[in-house]
Amino acid sequence: MGFAEHVIVSSDRQYYYLFGSIWTTSASIDWIKNIVAGKESFSEIINKVKAIPSGANGVNFFPHLRFGSPPNPVQNSRGAFTGLSTDTDSSTLLRAVLEGVSLDTKHVFETMIKQLNTSYEEILTTGGATQNKLLL
Repeated sequence: MGFAEHVIVSSDRQYYYLFGSIWTTSASIDWIKNIVAGKESFSEIINKVKAIPSGANGVNFFPHLRFGSPPNPVQNSRGAFTGLSTDTDSSTLLRAVLEGVSLDTKHVFETMIKQLNTSYEEILTTGGATQNKLLL
């Protein structure tokens, strides 16, 4: 799947506006929050997650809870955790979900850049998820 329909290029070709969706980012975060954190606020959750090291203690999350996102929008793709153990706690699961959606976003972005055959010096992000510094 190409991303040409999601690109706006400035007339001097110095700036690109890229639009790439990860269709289950918000759904993944809301889903795990409801399961393991209940009524805790996002700021409380983020404080707990900050204590978990990058890499989520070897726990990985594949965020295709409904289906895959571009560039691989496979309809029957589903989410998964790997690397679970009896030591895995709720904060680790939350960290793994945040890292999983971040890596999926990185994959979409890198695919777009490769298909455009360009490079970049700066990335500006928008949207609700950009308020969470752990996702960036």
